[in-house]
Amino acid sequence: MARIIDLADEILEMIFLQHLLREPELDAALEKEICFEAWTKKAMFITKCTTKQCNTIARLILTCKRFHLLLQDFLYSNITIATSPEQLAQFTRTLAESPNADELRAQTDTVTTLCRSAFEVWPLFWFPYVNSLQLIRFNDWSPLEFEDNDHYHTSTVENLYLIDCGASEGALTELFHWPKELKSLHYEVEPGEWSGQVGGEDLREWECVAFVRALSSQKTSLERLVMTRTPLVHEGLSYSKSINLSAFSGLKFLSIFHVFWVGFGWANVEELYSGLPPALEELEVFYDDPGYHDFMSGVDQPWLTTLLEDKRKEYVPKLKRIEVLTSEVPYVDEPYVPEERLPNGLSVKEDELVKAWKVPEVLRKQAERTGIELNIVIAYMSPDFSKI
Repeated sequence: MARIIDLADEILEMIFLQHLLREPELDAALEKEICFEAWTKKAMFITKCTTKQCNTIARLILTCKRFHLLLQDFLYSNITIATSPEQLAQFTRTLAESPNADELRAQTDTVTTLCRSAFEVWPLFWFPYVNSLQLIRFNDWSPLEFEDNDHYHTSTVENLYLIDCGASEGALTELFHWPKELKSLHYEVEPGEWSGQVGGEDLREWECVAFVRALSSQKTSLERLVMTRTPLVHEGLSYSKSINLSAFSGLKFLSIFHVFWVGFGWANVEELYSGLPPALEELEVFYDDPGYHDFMSGVDQPWLTTLLEDKRKEYVPKLKRIEVLTSEVPYVDEPYVPEERLPNGLSVKEDELVKAWKVPEVLRKQAERTGIELNIVIAYMSPDFSKI
């Protein structure tokens, strides 16, 4: 029997690709259940799998020179540094000491890293061909300072993921200036980190208008925005006004929590319409606050009914799909017995009512008349990745 090191390079690469270098895959049924609400859970699960994969590749590289030559490019193509911030500094030092550092940087397409500060991660934005960058816990209060603005709009990053992000408006404004053309932004805000005071200044609170100001440098290039917040611990977010994205002329896909989309309470119709991105094609809205949804009892949702009216064509003529997700469950007057709950967390009676529920006739007819695909999912339960 031939030894593995006696195999041709092409065969070894095939073996590595099939058994070691495959992207992490989720169960098809679970993948179908995941909505944008759980994007951070999915991202962190994949990061965990990728970390194990990178560790295995790193160990193989150290076994012999031939494996080093075959696997080095794969190792640097997807950099994952998610176990401790010190690893990023170690990676930076190792790369700086490498005689072929420029060649290795050129292999990098995707980077995922913990981010104690922009000072630690800013060089990653200027790897020659980096396309996707995922920063975990970017919480800077002050923008990173440069001598001038020559670095603005020079990074190749097109897809940016900010997980558990409490960075202030100034820090975000600076960061968003770096990509040449940002196409996709996934943003999970941690409002508690944003809020506070420095010196004698007024109290700063997270609010939609500040985020939009920070992102305005990408208003002509951004095509997809996914906007969520960390799980609710208590009431409190300065979202008194609905978000205004009307200046984002290329934004086609918007996935957003209800509290950002509509604001606290109900914005007037004209204000809501005027804030829509004009090229919008698909809108997904998720209710993360149980106090603001009531579909099963037939309570009107003004933002939705008005969005389905013919008038919306003035503002979003290309809108073709709306999906609404809510954790709302039907009220059933019965004792709570955990042992009798189904895997989806519902009782048998609740599950029957959920399955029998249909989109209200008035909404369905409005959607048909305006040519919009409407889907409303009730009793949505966020996937539990800890059990995978």
